[in-house]
Amino acid sequence: LSQELVSQERKHRLLLQQEDPLALEDEVYRAYGLLKSARRISYDEAMSNLSSVRLGIATAVLDELDYQSWQQVFIECGAGSIQLRAGQELNQNQIAEQRAQFIREVFNK
Repeated sequence: LSQELVSQERKHRLLLQQEDPLALEDEVYRAYGLLKSARRISYDEAMSNLSSVRLGIATAVLDELDYQSWQQVFIECGAGSIQLRAGQELNQNQIAEQRAQFIREVFNK
């Protein structure tokens, strides 16, 4: 089943690249730009944009970011990880601010 999912994902990526490569590139770079510059970002917004960036890495549309940096952000941008890094309990706005700062630090290296 997982091999079938991987195969379907690859076909979908190829189809996106062939049908409208500029739309794919635009989606990827918009997401990457937002993540590199946001000052406050929710978990859901981060995940949505990280998904687009991952697509860009997988299709070689985005070569400014390596998979390891993406994976670090993907794994560590949950509320628990953000609060652990801060060393204290944070409210939702503070978590969103700290999340954005963390993403900027990793993506702007």
